[in-house]
Amino acid sequence: AAVKTLRAITKPMKSLLTGISPLFGINNPIRDSASYFMNTEANAVHMVTNLGAYFVDRSTNSEMWQNFLFDTGKSSGGFVSGQTIFEQHPNDSKAVAKLRKGAQTVGRGLSFLGEVTENSFRYAEYKEGIRKYGNTPEGRRKAAQMAADITVNFSRSGSATKMADSVCLYLNANVQGIDKMARQIKAHPI
Repeated sequence: AAVKTLRAITKPMKSLLTGISPLFGINNPIRDSASYFMNTEANAVHMVTNLGAYFVDRSTNSEMWQNFLFDTGKSSGGFVSGQTIFEQHPNDSKAVAKLRKGAQTVGRGLSFLGEVTENSFRYAEYKEGIRKYGNTPEGRRKAAQMAADITVNFSRSGSATKMADSVCLYLNANVQGIDKMARQIKAHPI
């Protein structure tokens, strides 16, 4: 019960700090692009073509884009999941409801920006995985794993870290970043 209460407090804070923060929308692409370029299995030509394909495939809602969404799921920002601090409440006055609705519109735009930057690198690595393993169920599963792991893989966590993340903001993101770096050093020693 205590963890659930703490999560109810930290979840809106995370949404404000990352999901709808304009600064995060600027900083995150820089961090994710560096992570992508260091961690990708693609060569330079494939990196550029895979990133370009993201914008084409997303805008045309291509079959590959649909497979990516199905295989990896959509980014899990607060607005994507529908759980934000700007949710309508039955006791809101008309003015508060209008203010919340305006904040939701701005927040969705900022969240979309974060989702685009996050998914562009994940999609590029997903395409590389399809190129490497083939467009088969097993190949798509491996490509989805590559996509999840190209930047910080937020779905990875142990039960203790997940519980502690409710109290210490972004603990799991930090642990996963360190873990990814350690795995890369082990896989590619100097």
